[in-house]
Amino acid sequence: MAATATAAYTRGGYLTKILYGQRSDTLFTGVTSDKVTFSYDERCTASDCTSLTDSTADNWPDVPFDSICQKDDACDAKSPTFFTRKRLTGITTYAWNALTSVSAFTAVDSWTLTQQFEPLRVLQ
Repeated sequence: MAATATAAYTRGGYLTKILYGQRSDTLFTGVTSDKVTFSYDERCTASDCTSLTDSTADNWPDVPFDSICQKDDACDAKSPTFFTRKRLTGITTYAWNALTSVSAFTAVDSWTLTQQFEPLRVLQ
């Protein structure tokens, strides 16, 4: 409830892949039998999404720009916030294929995700 930020906002991470099927004796060193990968893009609605600033904040309509506080700056943050500027755009699943001449992951299924912002409706 301070009038100025006591710490800088730190942008967190996001999940890029999940690996399945490793044996306990080769954990994180061997080849997995399956994996899922995730792709992301900015939650921006403009063609140029290089910089989220006060003047471009409207291009990120669902990102709480006012919660991004720099240390010692005046801001209206009442509590810690958790959000990302990224949106999930794709999911791909893979299975390890050792039956071909070159063992590799083979894509099994994939999904492409989009977003759209519906106009606000006022309930009466």
